[in-house]
Amino acid sequence: MTYSKSSDFIVGLLDGFFLGLLISPAYFYFTGNPAFIQLFDQILSWLETNLGYSAHLFLIICLFYRIYWSKINYKLKTVSQKNWVDILHYEEVLTALAVIAMVIGVIWTALGMRSALAAIFSNDEMSMSDGGVLELLDQLINGGILTALTSTIVGASMGTLFRLFKIFFLNKRLNQYQIALEEK
Repeated sequence: MTYSKSSDFIVGLLDGFFLGLLISPAYFYFTGNPAFIQLFDQILSWLETNLGYSAHLFLIICLFYRIYWSKINYKLKTVSQKNWVDILHYEEVLTALAVIAMVIGVIWTALGMRSALAAIFSNDEMSMSDGGVLELLDQLINGGILTALTSTIVGASMGTLFRLFKIFFLNKRLNQYQIALEEK
């Protein structure tokens, strides 16, 4: 069974990139460099403002996607019927994780919109005078509209990218594996 070395390279490149994204901020944060501490705090603040708790869920989905991708790569090395059953199961999990990423984006959209509207309607003192409209916009933004919009974008992008990764870097290898299994 042969498979594409270019897909291995790209997966390794992505692993290195994401590992660097995870490790380098911690390294720079704990070395005590004030510029990096400030940058790290700004990134965390941006994530909290724009994604809320959905950032944690998106990170967990990415982690599980990578774990199941690795399981498929490991099983693809040996051609057997048992491995094929496992590979099909893991491939279904990858599809489900792409859908879950989109669902998280949709759920956080609803939660963010609800929070934004609740913030507006809970303020009885607001009037539509000159400052009232700006106050209304401020409450929309701080009430959750940014979380709603950003989580929609991140969830849809992540789900779409997961599906594209499967199409471009996995499906051909799965087809080759199935042909090799039939020839065996």
